[in-house]
Amino acid sequence: MAQISNLSCSLEDYLEIILQLVHEKGEARVKEIAARKAVRMASVTGALKRLAKEQLIVYKARESVTLTDAGYDLAGRVLKRHQFIARFLGGVLGVPEDTASRDACAIEHVISLDSLDRLAGFMEFLKAPVLADQDVAGRFQRVYAAGVKRLNGGDAGAAADCGGLPDEAIRIFSRNAAQVQLTELKPGERGRVVSVRASTPIRQRLVDMGLLPGVELVMQRVAPLGDPIDIKLRGFHLSLRKIEAATIGVERL
Repeated sequence: MAQISNLSCSLEDYLEIILQLVHEKGEARVKEIAARKAVRMASVTGALKRLAKEQLIVYKARESVTLTDAGYDLAGRVLKRHQFIARFLGGVLGVPEDTASRDACAIEHVISLDSLDRLAGFMEFLKAPVLADQDVAGRFQRVYAAGVKRLNGGDAGAAADCGGLPDEAIRIFSRNAAQVQLTELKPGERGRVVSVRASTPIRQRLVDMGLLPGVELVMQRVAPLGDPIDIKLRGFHLSLRKIEAATIGVERL
């Protein structure tokens, strides 16, 4: 059985996209894979050749891509992992659906199997008879939402039920982050990525380039008309389209 850990994050994404297209349209074509992944067709061709070499797909130029039995099995496990993480973020923590799906795209590639197993066990634990009647996940979501409302200056009376959750535990990472769009940084200014709000295909391209929350970067150059934008992170230079950079929230350093 093929192991997920043997593939790069990008190749895992290709497998997942191919499986989704097969489910949706009955086949996966290079042009559609490129559109879904938000990359050039030449990049797709190179990735497909590597997957074919691993005997996970059957690919011939100008033909649709099909999954081998091993590829179908592995793609299914990659997709299941993504769906589970998104379900945990949305169903247990109450993260909005779009955000949960985008974050799952990033988390699924770096989370360990041990952590994933424990999350799965925790979700089942919440269904146990001793907790099922208490609706722990629902109560947490209500308490957290009330805390956010209180911190944002909402109705103190309506948001009074803190449920034992202190203010210090609410929006602990984002409350003090003076977030601006990456496009607002001037050449030479440094910033730390706080959020990536792009749609899934564009977000995955940015994640593949290393633009993840917590990563520090330096604005290098902005073209005269604002497009493209050149940045430096982790010793590498990257060029972004303005529309991509506008989806990245950063805090100035």
